[in-house]
Amino acid sequence: MSNLRNTSSVRKLNFTINSKMKTKKEINKDYREKFKKLLSQVQPKKLDLGVELLIKQAKKEALSSGISFEEACRRIYEKVENRVENQLEHAKSCNIKSG
Repeated sequence: MSNLRNTSSVRKLNFTINSKMKTKKEINKDYREKFKKLLSQVQPKKLDLGVELLIKQAKKEALSSGISFEEACRRIYEKVENRVENQLEHAKSCNIKSG
C-alpha cells in the first residue's frame, strides 16, 4: 500500500512540474511576439520575414548546439537586442538638430 502511495506522489509531482513548463508551441508564439516588438523599433520593411528568419535561426542553433529551443531563442534575442540598441544609438547620434 505504501508503495502505491509513493507512486501516486511521484505522478503528482511530475504533473506539477510538467504543467508549469511551456510547450515548444507556446515558446515559439512568445518569442515571435518578442522578436516582432524588438524589430519594430528599427522599422524594417519586412517585419514578419525578419521574425521568421530569427525563429529559423533559433531552431537551427538549438539543433546544432544541443540546447533547448527556448535557450536558443533567448540567445538570439539577446544578440538582436544588442544590435537594435546599437542601431538606435547610431541613428540618434546621426540626427542633426537644426537651430
